[in-house]
Amino acid sequence: MISYILQVSLCWFGFYLFYALLLKKETFFRANRFYLLSTLVAGLVIPLLNFSLPLPAAATDFATVYLEPITVGVQQIDLASQENLWAASFSLLNVLLFIYAVGALFFSIRFLYGIAKIIRLYNDSTISIKDKYTFVHTNQDHLPFSFFNYLFWSNEMPLDNIESDKIMAHELAHIRERHSLDVILVELVCILLWCIPFIHLYKRAIKDTHEFLADAAVLQHTEVRAYGYLLLKQIIPGLQFQLANNFIQSQLKNRIAMMTKRKSQPNAMKKYLFALPLSFVFLLFFSCQEDTNKAINIPNPIDKVTTEKPIAPTSTDDDVIFKKVDEMPRFPGCEDIVDLDERKQCSQKKMLQYIYKNIKYPAEARENGIEGTVVIRFIVDKSGSIVEPQVVREIGSGCDAEVMRIINEMEEINGKWVPGLIENREVSVYYNLPVKFKLE
Repeated sequence: MISYILQVSLCWFGFYLFYALLLKKETFFRANRFYLLSTLVAGLVIPLLNFSLPLPAAATDFATVYLEPITVGVQQIDLASQENLWAASFSLLNVLLFIYAVGALFFSIRFLYGIAKIIRLYNDSTISIKDKYTFVHTNQDHLPFSFFNYLFWSNEMPLDNIESDKIMAHELAHIRERHSLDVILVELVCILLWCIPFIHLYKRAIKDTHEFLADAAVLQHTEVRAYGYLLLKQIIPGLQFQLANNFIQSQLKNRIAMMTKRKSQPNAMKKYLFALPLSFVFLLFFSCQEDTNKAINIPNPIDKVTTEKPIAPTSTDDDVIFKKVDEMPRFPGCEDIVDLDERKQCSQKKMLQYIYKNIKYPAEARENGIEGTVVIRFIVDKSGSIVEPQVVREIGSGCDAEVMRIINEMEEINGKWVPGLIENREVSVYYNLPVKFKLE
């Protein structure tokens, strides 16, 4: 959860910074609305994605990995510090969860209160069904506002016919553009991720864009000076509804500035294209994972004779190390199982149990934030002994040495492996074991 929140924060920070620097002052209000909503959703989705980019194999002979990488998380730590670290992290986690829950509860109550306030106002009003909206006449003091297809109008507001027409046009623009959907979406995201400061910046920017769009609709038939005077006349604090598209908002200065601003040139639309590489960077950084479902390519040693094809062993097979055989070597402990597939599953399960029980995430790697996959290759010879282990993919910071340690101790603790077979004859086989260290 914490990792997801941090990744969403970084996505929103990048997207919003791009908007503030390049797009905010442009008069492409619909494009800005689309950008804000799409990047808001993209920031939520990108950290949840998980895909791999296929990489071309080098033009050389490669051995094959026969087991998917074993992921070692932070739970594999040295036992000396495990209890203290667990106690500290448990205590801190409880505090953070409590703070998050209180904040989520506060924003949930505020959201529900806003909905209830509008419903109560609706129930105490006179309703008129129009062609494309519902006119709600109220007897309570409030500024005109729209909520979905409902236009709320106070009978206590003294307005002449010209002013009423302008305000009506403004609110109908909100209804046509379905701005209430944006408001509800942002409010729901704010409940779940209120702790990310950028959601509040997004919220304000989206509401600003709504007002710019509605003002632009009115100014198609109204002179800017007269409309600006109407906005100033309607400044009445405390009469707005939080979830509604109010006719007057606190961002009056920005609205008047946008009304008087020269229209952006069409060439400025090219700025939006730069958001695509920004999105691609976030996808690579947060969603692109190492492809663990395909074989990891590892160069063969030059001092051994190897073969890919299972062939009948001969008396001169002592120096031949096979990469593919009829039956791969198996971790010991499952010899009593008759079914071959069940025996393989049991063998892999026991090896996983041994690795998870004995491996530790090195302190140096944790402190330096080192992650990655260590691949170690060894030979299971005809007698089932592990010989010539070597690290063929390393990430350093003690991770390579830790994997080598558990391989060197494997036979001593568990006994010899069951050798690989070709035509029911025991042969020596390469075995590649990837171990993925991940700090999540």
